[in-house]
Amino acid sequence: MFLVDQVTISERKLLRRAVSGVLLVALLASMVMLTLNVRIVRAGTIIVPDDFPTIQEAINHATEGETVFARSGIYYEHISLDRSVLLIGENRDNTIIDGSNIGTVVSLDQSHVTLCNFTIQNSGKGYLDSGIRGSSANNDVSDNIIANNAYGIILDGCSHYTLSRNSFQNNTFGLRITGPGGSNTLRENIFCDNYYSFGIIWPYELSNLINDIDASNKIDNNPIYYLVNQKDLVIEPDAFPNIGYLEIVNSTNISVKNIELTARNPISIDLWYVTDAMIENVTASDKGCFHLAWCSNVTVKDNKLTDCGSGGLAMHLSQNCSFLRNTVTNIGKTGSWNAPALFVQMSSDNMFMENTMANSENVSGITLEGGNNVLYHNNFINTGPVSLSSEGNTWDAGYPQGGNYWSSYSGYDLFSGSCQNETGSDGIGDISCSVGGESNIDHYPLMNPWVIPQIENASSNNKTYQVDLVSNATIQDFSFNETNDMMNFNLSGESGSHAYCRLVYSKQLMNNTLAVLVNGTACDYSITDNSTHFFLFFTYHLSYDEVLVLQTVLGDINGDRKVDVKDVYVVAKAYGSSMGGPDPPGHPWKPICDINKDGKVDAKDYYTVCKNYGKTYP
Repeated sequence: MFLVDQVTISERKLLRRAVSGVLLVALLASMVMLTLNVRIVRAGTIIVPDDFPTIQEAINHATEGETVFARSGIYYEHISLDRSVLLIGENRDNTIIDGSNIGTVVSLDQSHVTLCNFTIQNSGKGYLDSGIRGSSANNDVSDNIIANNAYGIILDGCSHYTLSRNSFQNNTFGLRITGPGGSNTLRENIFCDNYYSFGIIWPYELSNLINDIDASNKIDNNPIYYLVNQKDLVIEPDAFPNIGYLEIVNSTNISVKNIELTARNPISIDLWYVTDAMIENVTASDKGCFHLAWCSNVTVKDNKLTDCGSGGLAMHLSQNCSFLRNTVTNIGKTGSWNAPALFVQMSSDNMFMENTMANSENVSGITLEGGNNVLYHNNFINTGPVSLSSEGNTWDAGYPQGGNYWSSYSGYDLFSGSCQNETGSDGIGDISCSVGGESNIDHYPLMNPWVIPQIENASSNNKTYQVDLVSNATIQDFSFNETNDMMNFNLSGESGSHAYCRLVYSKQLMNNTLAVLVNGTACDYSITDNSTHFFLFFTYHLSYDEVLVLQTVLGDINGDRKVDVKDVYVVAKAYGSSMGGPDPPGHPWKPICDINKDGKVDAKDYYTVCKNYGKTYP
């Protein structure tokens, strides 16, 4: 019995120890689970405002990889995402981070951050204030509304970002990508009612431009075309409809033609590292410039840009490019950058010809930094000042082709000839126009806006020759009579207005002994030449006029193709007069009577008429 009692007592002790051990294990297990549960909450989701009243406090208490979930509401905060977390809003329409019009609203200061499902609004209005500013890599910004900011998003030196399904609304500038970076991906982002929408600014080198941006991104419902490493590509409306923005990177043999750009953007067409390309017949209004950087052998011709707030034609670090017959008007008046109508920086060996830059008085008309560029037959009309920081550019094509038209030019046109010391006006200013610096001189500024010549054909001796006609009147019904050595055409325009006309024709077509008749009456003219062509210039008061340019005999003043008493009388009537005056009473200056073009009507001219008296043509 004792033994039984002893065993029973021992068993009870063992049982008691076993129970105590089980309880201890259970207690330890509970503690471990408690610890695990706390870590699961910390590594899972922190809820605002349940766990912390502000988003920034939740971020400050989060560790790497955690999720901060913000319930619907308005959060008046400025957020710094300085650790790799997921910041997720409950609903992007009513989960709002509001910057109260101060500074940048959300700063992405760390990599491997996700930001989605928010409305981010009301940044400050200062330079580079933004809804979101990124300065890191490998971040995901998706499904947000980004509204009413100075900049919607700035990616400054960022790479490997993914931006998808964001809506940019009513920002001054929607998305700006700048500085070194690249390898960013954009999908299904929508830009609507922004002052400017999208741009890549100064990427510094080619690798920073290699991004994956497809046409699912749209500006005012027009697709963004971001084309990289293309060759032998034609961009026209059938293949690329409704272009919102066009950027071409590291490509060759590209043609862009016959398109109309309708979406507002700081740059309409942007070319980087492109060779052998053509941009022609493109219309852009109420938006940005055409921009070339690190390009060569690109021709930009016959395009029209108007009301472009961030400039007209711009190029950087490019060479052997041509800008021909482009019209750029009202530049800078609608934008905040006030870029010039023509901006050339660190670029050389380029040609600018027959372009019109007009009405950009509140900005610099031309900024030119680079040498050996050629600019002539351009119109600079109310374009503001010229800013030059280089020498060695050419501003005219010599005489008699001439230079550029400057609306600010205050010179006069009384003379002709390469030294501007011969009788008769020639449509070229008598004094040169200083563009800036000692070598930037337009030696032959045009007195009238350059007009693209109307080209006609004239046949003589079984050969066809080109005749170029330039006038501020409408030229019609040109013909050439080979038998009579005579050109005939009509000029029409506002009655009584001052009209000018310039003809350029081959020396093999006609010589330079001419008469110019307007409605049957001889008018004054000047004629100059180069090695192959004659350049005829005359002015008169316009109505609806028939013009005859006919070859005649020397001394035929009135254009009836004979030298007779009528011609002698006209020269006698002008005898003693001179271009500079004063004229003898009753003997007014008549340039047509200065036959030898020495600036005066004297015995030499009278002698020429008398010597040829009785001669007829032919």
